[in-house]
Amino acid sequence: MSGTPNLSLGHLLASQSQKDVTVNQSLDGLDQAVAGTTSLDVSAGGTFTLTSAQWLNLRLLLTGTPSATVTIRLPINKKSYIVDNHCGQTATVGYTSGTTVNVSASTMAWLYFDGTNALLLNTAGSGGVSSFNTRTGAVTLTSGDVTGAGGALLASPTFTGTPAAPTATAGTNTTQVATTAYVTAAIAALSGSGPYDVGVYLSGTYTNSQIIGEYIFPRTVNFPASMTGSYAQADTASSGTVSCTVTKNGTSIGTVQFAASASGTFVSFSATTFNASDLLKITAPSAADAALAGVKITLVGTR
Repeated sequence: MSGTPNLSLGHLLASQSQKDVTVNQSLDGLDQAVAGTTSLDVSAGGTFTLTSAQWLNLRLLLTGTPSATVTIRLPINKKSYIVDNHCGQTATVGYTSGTTVNVSASTMAWLYFDGTNALLLNTAGSGGVSSFNTRTGAVTLTSGDVTGAGGALLASPTFTGTPAAPTATAGTNTTQVATTAYVTAAIAALSGSGPYDVGVYLSGTYTNSQIIGEYIFPRTVNFPASMTGSYAQADTASSGTVSCTVTKNGTSIGTVQFAASASGTFVSFSATTFNASDLLKITAPSAADAALAGVKITLVGTR
């Protein structure tokens, strides 16, 4: 009896008896090819060649627990298959020659066999995409996939272009990214502020009422009460108490005293602000101390 060219279903001959049997068998075969399922336990692993009772069904359900990849050999008949892989391993589907299709675990693949080559039409399931960046099967995302698409990795990212980030509030002191807006604002807040020190030095001894040093301020500078943080030293200690007067624009704001010592103290200083063009002057007492020499005074303020 002749049959159909692809599914080999029996043809009805004009002279045969019991034509209904042939018709029913062919209809059953067509039903299997459209909606039937073959359940195949592949626990043994290796290669499985489909029998005539197995390959005719549309859906090929792979079950079992093989320890390695399994191979499903198709007959030469041209036909569509849905391979539903639940065996936990990749299944290679195809003929003894020609191209094959790898169906990953937990994946359902729709393929067509043209008599030589198995051709993948579509896949579905949790096993991964059919192909990505030239890789097939259950594709695992790599760092190269991310950077190749113009993305950056979470660990040690390298940014290109003009990346943006939220701007932290002023004064934030964490590992948060500092944007250019944050840095610009921080610099602006610091502009004009910071330490401002004024130092004077008189080599050797001094004469009565001699000016030890003077300074005209180019900007506003603030000095704290008691001149906290300032220093006064001499190369040679005084023989008695020496009081050097510190003035602002001619008005006394305190004295620097050397009391039979090479170390000076700051006396009667209130918090004082010098503005631009104000004059600071430090003057020796009217009666010189013959021993005191090499006076060095540094006033510590902020601008």
